[in-house]
Amino acid sequence: MKSTEDRNDHRRPLRLRLRAGDQIYEALKEATAAAIGLYILVLAAAPAVAAQPIARNPVALVVEEKGRTSPELPPYSEIMSGDAVEIPDASSLVFIDYRSCNRETVSGMTVNFSPSGFSTSRGDKRTEQKVACPQSLAPDSGGDNSSLLMRGIDSGRGFPLVAIRSTFVIVGARPHRFARVRIKDATRTLVDAKLHGTRFDWPPSTPPLEAGSVYHMVLLPERANDSPIKLSFRAAADSPGAPQDIVLIHADR
Repeated sequence: MKSTEDRNDHRRPLRLRLRAGDQIYEALKEATAAAIGLYILVLAAAPAVAAQPIARNPVALVVEEKGRTSPELPPYSEIMSGDAVEIPDASSLVFIDYRSCNRETVSGMTVNFSPSGFSTSRGDKRTEQKVACPQSLAPDSGGDNSSLLMRGIDSGRGFPLVAIRSTFVIVGARPHRFARVRIKDATRTLVDAKLHGTRFDWPPSTPPLEAGSVYHMVLLPERANDSPIKLSFRAAADSPGAPQDIVLIHADR
């Protein structure tokens, strides 16, 4: 007859397996807890990611500022969606609203600009006049327009239209980086002038643009490591909205 100790021998491997399993389980618990703790620490130490800002698109063009406004707005700078401008009673602001193509003159109020237009705190010192909508020019894509003209196969179609009496305004993130402008027709250079700011008026001593003709403009940067941009357009008859049409040159596109 077997002793009690002998009868318990066959249970020892099972107990050893249970103890080993418990040890593995406890080790896994500790490892998981450590991993979770490390993940929390990493999240806490990571910088917060700022929400993506809402796109701010240009909605108006400053034409003139008399007196002081808050903020200060240089002539022929663009006003962005979301901007608010305070104009005291002794000051005035003239701007062209892109949405309505109205030339607005305001004084003694706050003007809030949005994608759907603008609103004012009051309207007793506000006047408006319908004008020609500002035209837009973007740099040539790969110089295709210039190639067509040089080959003599372009009839002038497909080029942006520009009034023969125009005021050119450079807009974008860095509009002041250009120092010189050159304008050519099919055979000669018509304008080679230094730029003073972002606005360029057609020189009075230069023959005006001819309706139907194609022209090429080159804006030369002030710094040698910046690239010039080339634009092409076709002259059209004056639009009836204003004595001079405003042409916006989108230098960043």
